[in-house]
Amino acid sequence: MRIFNSLASKLIISFVLLVSIISAASFVLTVRAANDTILQNLREQMQSLASVSASQIDGTVVANLKPGDENTPEFIGIRDKLLLMRKDNKSVIYSYIMKLTSTNKLAFVVDDTYGIQQDAAKIGDAYQSNNPSTAEQDFKEITAGLNGPASASALYTDNWGTFLSGYAPVRDASGKAVAILGVDMTADQTLAKEGFLTDSIYIIFGIGILISALFVTYFAFSIRRDIRGITNVISGLRSQREKDDIMKAMKRKDEVGDLAKSAAELMEFTVRQSLDGDFLNKF
Repeated sequence: MRIFNSLASKLIISFVLLVSIISAASFVLTVRAANDTILQNLREQMQSLASVSASQIDGTVVANLKPGDENTPEFIGIRDKLLLMRKDNKSVIYSYIMKLTSTNKLAFVVDDTYGIQQDAAKIGDAYQSNNPSTAEQDFKEITAGLNGPASASALYTDNWGTFLSGYAPVRDASGKAVAILGVDMTADQTLAKEGFLTDSIYIIFGIGILISALFVTYFAFSIRRDIRGITNVISGLRSQREKDDIMKAMKRKDEVGDLAKSAAELMEFTVRQSLDGDFLNKF
């Protein structure tokens, strides 16, 4: 079709393709960097929540809890304190306390859903990651909570779901870390934050591309109009509108303007040659 052979169409199509490629690459890099920032901020948030919660727990009482103590006032008191702190932080879905056993395994001490959910962990229940390929990494990240605030490096999955977690040490009266307090944020919350940012970037890039496309369209049709005016000069002016087009083209300060001036000079020379020829033919 002739429309695809026009200069304006070629400029617009070339621009759209170029911007699409650049935008796609920029979008991927921007989203990746933004999601990394979101993940880091969430990790710091979970670390902070775990630290604050752990500071409210008596480590001496935790250290003395043993299997079968689930109905003792000491256990219930700690569980209720975890529940209360969780209710004050809407981003936390679960909170719990774990410790290292004599065999260097992780075991639950207090699960804040005990007595509320049937799948709640009891004292001494072993903790296991559902993904054998990341089990070692999960263990290292959780036990890092004995030394200070820590967090999972990414979303992970266990028997209760997929989470992003923060950890902090529970200390006894002497300041010794005797257990690890963990708090979980669901994957849905994390992905929702990332999804909102991704959608926002989509909109920003889309608006930018649209504005740029409108500008290039105007620019392309402006060039096409001026070149048509030059063509009309070369082929012979036929209307006042065509004369106006060439005058507009001659006012441009770029190569199109230079071409318009040259075309006008050529037309003027041709007209003069024609008049001179007509004059000589009379004799």
